[in-house]
Amino acid sequence: MLAIYRERAKTDLYFLCKFVLGFRDLVPETHAPLCHFITGPQKWKLLVGSRGILKTSIATIGHTVQLILQNPNARILIMQANEITARGTVGQIRALFDNCLMLRELFPELQPSPQQKQSGHWSDQWITVNRPGTYSESTVRAAGVGTNLVGTHWTHIKRDDIVSASRDSVNQEIIAPPPEDIDKAIGQHKLVRGLFESPKTSRVDDICNRWSVHDFVRYLLDSDPYEDEDDDARVYMKMSCYRDN
Repeated sequence: MLAIYRERAKTDLYFLCKFVLGFRDLVPETHAPLCHFITGPQKWKLLVGSRGILKTSIATIGHTVQLILQNPNARILIMQANEITARGTVGQIRALFDNCLMLRELFPELQPSPQQKQSGHWSDQWITVNRPGTYSESTVRAAGVGTNLVGTHWTHIKRDDIVSASRDSVNQEIIAPPPEDIDKAIGQHKLVRGLFESPKTSRVDDICNRWSVHDFVRYLLDSDPYEDEDDDARVYMKMSCYRDN
């Protein structure tokens, strides 16, 4: 039975997230299509949706765990608007490997030894699972848009809200991100190929909210210099909020 569950966790993201990782709020009519989309073979994926649809839980956290189960030698960069936010996301991934009993039971071989954890690559900044290969990059690393990543190369890059809004401290209204933040994200995108482990096999997933008409998503849809490199290279999915956040 464990062998069946192991294989299903590697191949069925919805099963992994809901029944192994314990994301109990998932519902099949809403989240099964999201799982199918983010696990597709395309090189560039753009997932756009409002708050409350569990985009980060599934597309960034859950899918990152699945990529590691499929290939312990994967090197995955989690990029968000700032490194502090990204560390929070990597910390959640680390906590799953530490505390999710079913994950630990199904994949005990991925657990790093106490010595490996004490080496420094088991934190909210980066984690390295027990893996057969030796690489300078960790298994998962947190980064902000401005983090210096020169010399690092990744099999997967997850850009999760690399442009984010803020909230007014007085009336709590959402403030759209300033143009300079959008420009920084566009600048990062133009250089992202330099972070690929392989031009042919590395993948980029953009998980975004829409904050304004002329935002980073609009740039990707209208002006992306990579959109024509392959007819099937980029896919786009837009979701609506299925409940109040």
